Amino acid sequence: MIIAWVGGLLRRRTGRLTATALGIALAVALVAALGSFLAASKSTMTDRAVRSVAVDWQVQVQPARTRARCCPL
Repeated sequence: MIIAWVGGLLRRRTGRLTATALGIALAVALVAALGSFLAASKSTMTDRAVRSVAVDWQVQVQPARTRARCCPL
């Protein structure tokens, strides 16, 4: 039954069936391209944000110091 229906679609409505398949393929390609763009931009977002921040070279980073004893209050 289904094979006869699909055969009839292919014989009588080839153009519509092709246009529908092309539209679905285009929609899937658009979603895939959007997902790829979002993944690529997310992976470089932090790097671009850090590059745009100015560094203040007047502050010298010191190694952490440990206190030997606590000062009285």
